[in-house]
Amino acid sequence: KDLLKKMLTYEPSKRISCNEALHHQWFINEISRETDTGNTLSALKNLKDFRAEKKLQQAAITFIVSQLASKDEIN
Repeated sequence: KDLLKKMLTYEPSKRISCNEALHHQWFINEISRETDTGNTLSALKNLKDFRAEKKLQQAAITFIVSQLASKDEIN
């Protein structure tokens, strides 16, 4: 919460710098913490699947719209 507050400070001269942010206690704690690679890989796979599903959905919508446009041109 503290890091976000410092990063979102409106006045640039009072805002935390990138270097200061990277050395903030939150990052230090997160880097030193053990990570569960199984959960990380699972989350990454879920993101890839979500992206693929969105691409398929967009392709289907594009196809439907093109078919509707073709029917309008015929009539």
